[in-house]
Amino acid sequence: MVFCKNSCYICGMTRKILLAAGLISLVAGGLSSCRTDVDIAGNYKETTIVYGLLNQYDTVQYIRIQKAFLVNDNVLDYTKVPDSIYYKPEDLNVRIEKLNPTNNQVIQTIPCFPTTISKDSGTFAGGNQLMYRTNVALDSSKTYKLRITNLKTGKEISGTTSLVSGLKVKQPGTGTVVWNSPSRKGYDIKWSPASNGYIYQMQIVFHWVNEDIISGATSKDSVIWSFAPIQRSGSAEIVYNIPQNNFYRFVQEQLEPAPGIRRKIGLLDFRFYVGTEALDQYISINKPSTGLIQEKPLYTNMENALGIFSARGRFEKKGVPMSSAAMDTLVLGPFTGDLGFKKP
Repeated sequence: MVFCKNSCYICGMTRKILLAAGLISLVAGGLSSCRTDVDIAGNYKETTIVYGLLNQYDTVQYIRIQKAFLVNDNVLDYTKVPDSIYYKPEDLNVRIEKLNPTNNQVIQTIPCFPTTISKDSGTFAGGNQLMYRTNVALDSSKTYKLRITNLKTGKEISGTTSLVSGLKVKQPGTGTVVWNSPSRKGYDIKWSPASNGYIYQMQIVFHWVNEDIISGATSKDSVIWSFAPIQRSGSAEIVYNIPQNNFYRFVQEQLEPAPGIRRKIGLLDFRFYVGTEALDQYISINKPSTGLIQEKPLYTNMENALGIFSARGRFEKKGVPMSSAAMDTLVLGPFTGDLGFKKP
């Protein structure tokens, strides 16, 4: 699973969910005269948190499995103790089943092995974080079922998902990008929806080369333009309009004039991040509350566990040139004319 380092709703939000960890806490308080004859925490009940997003375009798939816990004292004291949030690897049997989508028959059982990844310290225990991984290639035409067995308690946990696949970029095509159309309608980006895709977010990466006028030294540079996510279902073509001059306004906001530096215009990359409807629902429900009502519904698509097992995908069209007229506007236009751009 590869996480995007930039401002991406689907990658960024899922990264936060992954690192946040499932946690159920109880704070008991009141006046000193209140009686606490009853232990309201009761007997321990196993509650498992699962987080996994399959992406057949990644070389490795990761599953995170941990515990939710109930305490009567300071919950932050427990989050620093790995045993409070992780199961022992020898206590779990974790595997992913490849299913025939027509009859749900198991075609292949894929074992997931324990591993660790590094995480900065924070609210939860830092250092090496326990995960389960597999590097077996996935087939976008098949359905996948996660199965987890607690070998100590016999508890069975499962979740099923189809993969995200098949997005095709229609525009930009084989030609160049014209940001400002003669009709002043801007530029339309078009793509056919992905199978099992519901939430889409686009990024445009603009590349250039910095050239020192005196020394001739060069260095590559770029900016990433992230767009608001959109929800789409069905098979209709998706059209995303970028209004007239918006590209130049964006570049103007990102850069400052650099005396002594020429910026040689490069190519554009178009990225499309796609998630399932289940992922969109999970992210939406777990957004911070902004109103007076702080209580949120509990969402899970797992059997006998909390969390999510679903899919996402990243699609890319790289190395797209701008038209000569578009580059002229970048070099001489009112928004970016003082930024030192030159045509290649």
